[in-house]
Amino acid sequence: MSLKLFRSTEFLSSFFSPEQQRAALHPAWPVVLASLWIASAGNLALWRELMNLPELARARGLWLGAGLALMVAAATCALLSLLAWRRTLKPAIAVLLFASALGSHAMLSHGLVIDAALMAKLLQGGSWQARDLLDWRLFVTLLVLALLPSIWLGQLPLRRLGPARQLQASATVFIASCAVLVLASVFFYQDFSALAGSHPQLAQHINPFNSLHALAALVLK
Repeated sequence: MSLKLFRSTEFLSSFFSPEQQRAALHPAWPVVLASLWIASAGNLALWRELMNLPELARARGLWLGAGLALMVAAATCALLSLLAWRRTLKPAIAVLLFASALGSHAMLSHGLVIDAALMAKLLQGGSWQARDLLDWRLFVTLLVLALLPSIWLGQLPLRRLGPARQLQASATVFIASCAVLVLASVFFYQDFSALAGSHPQLAQHINPFNSLHALAALVLK
């Protein structure tokens, strides 16, 4: 009787029931899904740049594009796995979604390159680059690439894991992501090294790492 009363308290009712816990997603799934979304739709500017390169015409370009998308997804997945805790996972994914959307808009609509100099001007707020970015295309890009996925993510019930199980799950996702990243890097090493040597600007088109690198360079400057 006392156990039944304890289970019906308001404190425990705020947590998922066993049925809801089984229906809730494992925290690893939002990490994987968000990484795939960012690597594909969130990197339209990168795929446009690759399609415009003459040496990547036809099937070879598609092959290298698929390899690069796999590497971007794996790197994003590894990054998010470090933040895959109950209070940080959804905000971290939302931040990366909006960073990718903003970067895509700047590159696709205005031909800007995401670097420390641009980041400094955007953070000032009063520069012409910051004002020029505020158009209807920005709101469409944010809506499609960031806001709607963030709302969908916010509605997802996530399974509550204890600290030990969450650490184990995050470590598993991190190790698996790094393994995929290393294997893809080794497999495509010659192609990517030649591509990076002849087109170094491509690295500045990789969302969200171009924005993260620019911020880090700005802070460490």
